[in-house]
Amino acid sequence: MITWLNSYNYKLINESDIITFYRKNDNLISSLVIDLAFTTQKLSEDISDWYINESNTSDSDHEIIRFNIRTKAAKLVENSIYSQFFNLKKAD
Repeated sequence: MITWLNSYNYKLINESDIITFYRKNDNLISSLVIDLAFTTQKLSEDISDWYINESNTSDSDHEIIRFNIRTKAAKLVENSIYSQFFNLKKAD
């Protein structure tokens, strides 16, 4: 996979060592950096403010990853996370 990503000049935009996954089984708590976000080299210049959104919960063992993409477009697109189209409480 790394070879394929490098061949297309993809860039990892995650912040280093930020945990994106937590799971508790009995007395054992697992925490991993398992959710990765990639971008093209060209688009990476327009990406900023990557972070784990701790103010919103997804009722999942995966954290919500947020980041901004600067654009010249004047019209904004509705963020589907904040619409009522999906019931995130039923997602795993």
